[in-house]
Amino acid sequence: MIYGTAIFSRIPDLAVVDLLYMGIIQSDYERFSRSLDKSGAVIADRGYPEA
Repeated sequence: MIYGTAIFSRIPDLAVVDLLYMGIIQSDYERFSRSLDKSGAVIADRGYPEA
């Protein structure tokens, strides 16, 4: 659990992780785009039970 102002110290950390992620994706967009599409298809195929 995150208390008080601790959340504000996490925001810069998350921004750095996001920047690293985007840099890796942009380094070879075609390859990573295909991989992300495959991952998304696997997740989508699992589906969710009807409520």
